[in-house]
Amino acid sequence: MKSISDSRLAVTTYDEYRPDLVLLDLNMPHVTGFEVIDQLKKAQNGNH
Repeated sequence: MKSISDSRLAVTTYDEYRPDLVLLDLNMPHVTGFEVIDQLKKAQNGNH
């Protein structure tokens, strides 16, 4: 289990740890959870 408190690090941390499940707070500072989801989808070419 890995906890990230800065939404800006979510995509790079995802690429490093490749978790089976991601839980996001939708109202995070800096970048919303919805934006993180979009970034993850783009990084994975829509494969999830």
